[in-house]
Amino acid sequence: MHVLKYSFEEFVVEENANVDLVENGPFLLLKVMKKGLTTEEVANLLSQQLRVSRKAVGYAGTKDRKAVTTQYYTVRGATREDAARMSLNGVTVEVVGYVREPFVLGSLSSNTFTLVVRNLDGDEKLTLPPSIPNYFDEQRFSAHNAAIGEALIRRDHLTAAKILLEHDRQHGEAIKEHLDSSPHDGLGALMKLPRQTIKMYLHAYQSLLWNRALAKYVEMKAKDVVRISYSVGEFVFPDNESVVQVQIPLPGFGLEYENDEIRKIMDDVLLAAKITPRDFVLKQLPNLSLEGAPRPAFMNVTDFSASQFSDDEAFPGKQKVTLRFTLGKGSYATMLARMLFAKSSS
Repeated sequence: MHVLKYSFEEFVVEENANVDLVENGPFLLLKVMKKGLTTEEVANLLSQQLRVSRKAVGYAGTKDRKAVTTQYYTVRGATREDAARMSLNGVTVEVVGYVREPFVLGSLSSNTFTLVVRNLDGDEKLTLPPSIPNYFDEQRFSAHNAAIGEALIRRDHLTAAKILLEHDRQHGEAIKEHLDSSPHDGLGALMKLPRQTIKMYLHAYQSLLWNRALAKYVEMKAKDVVRISYSVGEFVFPDNESVVQVQIPLPGFGLEYENDEIRKIMDDVLLAAKITPRDFVLKQLPNLSLEGAPRPAFMNVTDFSASQFSDDEAFPGKQKVTLRFTLGKGSYATMLARMLFAKSSS
């Protein structure tokens, strides 16, 4: 089976964003290179070092801990001078300038990836398949994210808080303190978490339902498929054939569908989960309701290149290759690798 992320340096991500700088905007724009830290961990570090609230720090997309990533952060109320005084281990910060609006999820145009794939036979075909499903990959669902999100959607706040208590080291103490004093107040315990963290869990469950809808669409349209299991289900890939591109909406309130076929697929997924679009209206979690939004079923891949195969010193007798490519925002490089090497991984 192919191996990714053998070291942090072998999985490199660079955000691409269209930025309009201004002379004196309310938000300081920082370009941050990190290694071994999550996007949220860096946001917390910036908040502490710049002495602003966590809510004052924004970013456009989450990036993996096990990688070298370069991404943008905006900070409300901070200055160049404030940034110059920072000292962060494992993080390099470049001041870009000032902007009028904060970065939020979706502000990016694309991401460029450079990654080393190891443990290969060397006879793998490295031409891009015609249709690469735009699934959310394992990173979205790690640490029981989807289970917590599902509990939130079902208004089972106490279950969500208990799962968090067991698995969230960063916020576990605050949740424990609240539940020790109010054992049945799961909602109150959840309110101890940053809004962005709660949104991450909600998005994880939303993404899981979307993956199920895409798998159904591929099964319906492809003549032959390749199946690969993952922690919360099964990826279904078309076997090197072109499948018609469509927009499948992320489940939420106010869903709009490209056609009746896509409507039927999503209806079936939600019915099987015993969830309705109205369940994504979360009145008890202010500003965290999830609206249905379109997402392309297949990736937009540009500037793809692959090196020659070479001997893999980490896996004797095997080969390695370096890939470089750009993906539209929200697409996973690991999914492209899964597709390229699906036959050897199945």
